Amino acid sequence: MLHHWRLLAFSCCAAAITVAATEHQVSRQSAEFLLAAGKAGRIEIGLPVDDLYRIVGRENTRLVDLFPEGMFQPALEIRLPGAPVAPAVIVPIREWPCVVWSIQGIDVRDPRFRTAEGIGVGSTLADVQKQYEVTLSNAEGPHARAEAQRMTFGLDDASFAATAKVKSVWLWSDPVAVRKARCPERGPLGPAL
Repeated sequence: MLHHWRLLAFSCCAAAITVAATEHQVSRQSAEFLLAAGKAGRIEIGLPVDDLYRIVGRENTRLVDLFPEGMFQPALEIRLPGAPVAPAVIVPIREWPCVVWSIQGIDVRDPRFRTAEGIGVGSTLADVQKQYEVTLSNAEGPHARAEAQRMTFGLDDASFAATAKVKSVWLWSDPVAVRKARCPERGPLGPAL
């Protein structure tokens, strides 16, 4: 009988350890793929390119020219292990506002990245509208802009049907905040226009 109690106690301890380890892995995984204002996991607006190389590995990046509106715009395409799409993330880069090549915005295409509310690539417009106050527009492609979250959800359907799917999430920059956080010694920028 004592043997059965020991076996039961051992089984309960093993189950508790397994649950704790699983919860830790889920929370770590969540942080790794969490979308928030200015951040996609460890990729952050204002992050110097050299720091990005240390995070994702230079071998997982490719320098490209996005060529928006016929103008040169360098960016890094980032491939991530296990991503169902390539590139998983695209980050335009500039030498402003801190006079070091850094991330100016983040274009997320990997559906593993999600907001705290569970919204990301593959969510529907209805899902986005349940969580955030958005402005819909077809300017530069159909999208739902969530101003308070500083995110734009690119959509696959210009009709704005509730079933339209998110195909990308754009996180845009606040140069004033980047300068204040990353290079305050350069002095403040004026308010963004």
